[in-house]
Amino acid sequence: LSFITSEIILYNVKFKNAYSEVAMISINGDKIMEIDLNNPSSYKSYSTKFIESYIDDDAYYYKFNLLNYDEKEEHEAIIEIKDKKIKVYSITCKNGQCIHEGFIDSQFERIICLPNRMVISLSSYQDMEWDYIH
Repeated sequence: LSFITSEIILYNVKFKNAYSEVAMISINGDKIMEIDLNNPSSYKSYSTKFIESYIDDDAYYYKFNLLNYDEKEEHEAIIEIKDKKIKVYSITCKNGQCIHEGFIDSQFERIICLPNRMVISLSSYQDMEWDYIH
């Protein structure tokens, strides 16, 4: 004698208010900055590693100091935001692989700079209303 049990779970997500996509920049696991991709002039800095921001040709740039664990010296990185996308525009370390990753615009993409322990990821903040059947 055997029994078959099943469980039906239905989730229906209703977005009440959709907010902007936000770029999160972290170094060595510590969040150093959040930038609103829909309004790049709106950002929060959590660290002294952030130096300055500027605008040039409809793109926003953010400059940081990074400590490369291989070379034991500081480097400068510049992050670019344009058309709700983000990339590493330039970096002064020898590796520079993070520059070749180009723009990202999805929550499933990351820019990872291992020598400088920097990660750039995207998140979306939303108010959600959940309905479910269990």
